[in-house]
Amino acid sequence: MTALSIRARLTAWFVIVLAVATIALSVAAWRLSAQSVIEAADASLQARLDGVRRFLRNPNTRLSVEGLRDEFGEYAELTRGEALLEVIGPTGAVLVRPAIPGWSVVASVPASSEATTIGARDLEIGGMPFRVASARLVAPGGAYRATVAAPMGPAYAALHRFHRLQSAVLPLVLAIAGIGGYWISRRAL
Repeated sequence: MTALSIRARLTAWFVIVLAVATIALSVAAWRLSAQSVIEAADASLQARLDGVRRFLRNPNTRLSVEGLRDEFGEYAELTRGEALLEVIGPTGAVLVRPAIPGWSVVASVPASSEATTIGARDLEIGGMPFRVASARLVAPGGAYRATVAAPMGPAYAALHRFHRLQSAVLPLVLAIAGIGGYWISRRAL
């Protein structure tokens, strides 16, 4: 059995240390980017729930059920593609509800109270990924249940492409580093 040359051992150690550091950096980058995407979606959902809350608590908002349906329908139409909105009135009347297949699964999302965070979660609605949050909103006239959902397909697809790119580039970086490390150790020795 022949021992590896000093050059080969130096190169191997260099590549191993670089691989560990690069893999740790890649995992951290992937987790941070995923966390950032989810936090941005949750902030958007929170802002939409806050907007519904402000609308319902506005002293000038004293509309009938039909008036509320019109207002929320208009809002839902303006934000289509960005978010989906469902609002159920104190009597159980549906003021607005998205007309997409599979929307009924959002009933399983517990409504947060106004004093807590929104507790958003991922759900598949109509075969597409969404981030969904629901809140119980107390306003003059009773307690409403508002549910908002943001489509996550494009964001998750971008994260997947980023992960694939990282996985493809990592071996290339290590190969180039190994060749460079071997060359430098040969020159130095």
